[in-house]
Amino acid sequence: MGCRGSKETTQDGRSIYERESLGKRPTDHDGSINCMALSEDGSLLITGSEDCTARMWSTKTDDTECLGALEGHTSYITCVASCDTFVVTGSADSTIKKWDMTSCDCLFTYEGHESRISRIICTGEFIFSSSYDKTARAWLFDTSDLGDGNESKACIRVFKGHRGGVYPIIFVAAQDQGSDSEVDDADADMVTIHPGDLLLTGSVDKTAKSWSFDSETGSSLRTFRGHTAPVSCMATDRDGTVLFTAGPDRTIKIWEISSAICKQTMEGHNQSIVCMQVVNKLLYSGSADTTARCWVTEFGDCTRTYKSHKHSVICLKVADGVVFTGCGDTLARAFDAKSGALKRSYMGHEAAINCLQYIEGKLYTGSNDGVLKVWDAKNIADDPPPEDTQNEDEDEQPEERGYYREQDKRLKDLERRLDGANQDNINHDDDIKAYERELAALDDD
Repeated sequence: MGCRGSKETTQDGRSIYERESLGKRPTDHDGSINCMALSEDGSLLITGSEDCTARMWSTKTDDTECLGALEGHTSYITCVASCDTFVVTGSADSTIKKWDMTSCDCLFTYEGHESRISRIICTGEFIFSSSYDKTARAWLFDTSDLGDGNESKACIRVFKGHRGGVYPIIFVAAQDQGSDSEVDDADADMVTIHPGDLLLTGSVDKTAKSWSFDSETGSSLRTFRGHTAPVSCMATDRDGTVLFTAGPDRTIKIWEISSAICKQTMEGHNQSIVCMQVVNKLLYSGSADTTARCWVTEFGDCTRTYKSHKHSVICLKVADGVVFTGCGDTLARAFDAKSGALKRSYMGHEAAINCLQYIEGKLYTGSNDGVLKVWDAKNIADDPPPEDTQNEDEDEQPEERGYYREQDKRLKDLERRLDGANQDNINHDDDIKAYERELAALDDD
């Protein structure tokens, strides 16, 4: 790490943080890496590719090993997930497949969607999927008792109502698990569905919807209207009571899930919003405007902007106080979440980065170049900023730097007061008003 302050590449041009570059071997992908997911225990990374295969990689070993290829789809992989000792893949061939991690055998193919699969979620009992065919579906995870000729009974719900393709989906488990209702399939084991279980979907038709999972018809409960472009990314708070939606209309909307009332619209990005992650009271977003941002969800204010990207921020992950981003300019980056300072740039891919995952000091990135790269992501907080960004603020006038320092100080002070208010369970309307007065005063300055 001694050369950290001078440059980030070795004499042969490789990043000093690059641990491994997995591509162009027989065991590697032969096409763009579109998606990735970690197993529940974090010991396995699953990647899905344009080459119609998914692959499993070890994360706990010093050298990343390909543990198996999952072959059988007839078109590219769009999404992957894992549950227990199984991998689930969605494809542009309109099917979903369940695989055994140990043998790499395909155990079941879920058929019913009429267009490519957008997203999948596994809960242990169910698989939820969305598709460009304008529907979402719920499937039995355990299909061992269906028997030959009953494969179609794996689909237990079809959620119809959107007028365009369905993109993001979120499953919200019922808060009150005290009483259960059970849906009986004549040829399958009893499966438990809790009253209040919800499915949330976002669509190209510019709306999001909530659906009743415990209703046999999969009826739509609420429609979230207000966006002027497709809803392409969504997230919820940790209690499952607030929905965040975003997309090409450049806004993030905050909704009360139970009523579908829009509580607030957060504005600041000037191009499409591509990705989001909620961490406690903060929401992080990445955009085609070449920035990522951090928002305080209680007030809807942007408190940090993560710059230095030269193209769209396609994916992001917040972990251990660091914001990792994958960008269309071929670089991954690591920012200090609190200060917004760029700490590391990961250079080495030859095309846009589509997906990334972080675990135990390792950053994994998948790219259109078909390469899976593994990077050193340890001790990032101790790094000075990269050399090419240390003088980034020299163009700012002294009064501008003072403005931002003062604003940062007041925002931190507000955060401390809010933390105290939450601990004492008191209403913080006064804090909100004080916050607004403080921002007004800063604007006047």
